[in-house]
Amino acid sequence: MIKRDFIANRGNLKGFIFVFFFRVSHFFQDHGALGKIVGLPFRVFYKIVFRWILCIDIPDSTKIGEGLMVFHGMGLVVHGNCKIGNNVVIRHNTTIGQKKANGAVPVIGNGVDIGAHSIILGDIEIGDNCVIGAGTFVDKNIPANCLVYGSPFVIKKLSNN
Repeated sequence: MIKRDFIANRGNLKGFIFVFFFRVSHFFQDHGALGKIVGLPFRVFYKIVFRWILCIDIPDSTKIGEGLMVFHGMGLVVHGNCKIGNNVVIRHNTTIGQKKANGAVPVIGNGVDIGAHSIILGDIEIGDNCVIGAGTFVDKNIPANCLVYGSPFVIKKLSNN
């Protein structure tokens, strides 16, 4: 998985460093009580440096597929129960989470490109190979292979070229 992340982040050292630390922290978090105890110093480092200081708030409990790309990261908030597919791009000042307290969270498909300042909320699914334009508010399902932009958002089917 780290290898795919490295390949996806070629030329994006800042993004790769974040993804690397997320993956290691997630590994310890995902391996039961022993993993949480052994990895506690690393997980605390991840939480303090990346989540609190750099404001890239992606809990290490979040399920994210390989090939994750994070550009800039600042102001990025992702709910810990979100599921994010492979080869997803997320840009700064984006929120992915609940629409209401204790509500369901989005499921993001494979190959999704999420623009800066986007907000994706609620019990929704974003299909594979979608592009979400910068500043778009999404609170409804988006089918695969679509371009979504604006607020309220407009959906356009992407060509298969």
